[in-house]
Amino acid sequence: MTGFKYLGEGLWDGGKFYEAKKGKTVEPKLRLIDKNHLNIDISILIFSLSIELKRVDATKFLPQKNYGY
Repeated sequence: MTGFKYLGEGLWDGGKFYEAKKGKTVEPKLRLIDKNHLNIDISILIFSLSIELKRVDATKFLPQKNYGY
């Protein structure tokens, strides 16, 4: 992921993603919906894909320390 420029209103454009499995580079548009949701729109020729990512609380996935108290 590189080269994205902030355009305002939560929109980022002009950058590139490298898709390692296929060896291709795509130029998506990123839109920050709110502080916890990011929308990624990818268009290639007549095909398009929209992905929404949601922030998770990473502390929920950390091992809990047990001090034996």
